[in-house]
Amino acid sequence: MIILTGKKPLFKLCAIDTFSFIPVSIATAVFGGITIWLHLRDNGIMLFTGALTVLMLCIIIYSVYCCIFVKLHVFEDGFYYKNGFAKGKFFKYSEITEAAANQKHNPNGSTSYCFRFTTSDGTKYDFTCPMSQSDGIDYMIDIINNQ
Repeated sequence: MIILTGKKPLFKLCAIDTFSFIPVSIATAVFGGITIWLHLRDNGIMLFTGALTVLMLCIIIYSVYCCIFVKLHVFEDGFYYKNGFAKGKFFKYSEITEAAANQKHNPNGSTSYCFRFTTSDGTKYDFTCPMSQSDGIDYMIDIINNQ
């Protein structure tokens, strides 16, 4: 990203807050420990707790994927939107025809900030980040709307 513009980003936004790893990691450790304990006691319910452990591990793997590969880096002249492995593009603010942000309530009770933008060729993109990272999105929307 720095190679693209030669400048450091003003804001680095990640799709998932890294604090969210703590509760999932604790739940994975608890379910994993219970599964091992039930296995040592030859209890068949270990299949259920083992399945919950695998589910929690899948959530952790998805969260790590989002933290590494789903990002938005905000620069003075544009932003770099990366939405997957080797899927990234730099957009200049002049290429964006429409931009909006709104709050989104998640099923777990938390609130996210959703940034939607449309490019001049009509392609629509969405980026969701935690509310704690909304400053970068507000900065971009101010620049795009004041063009």
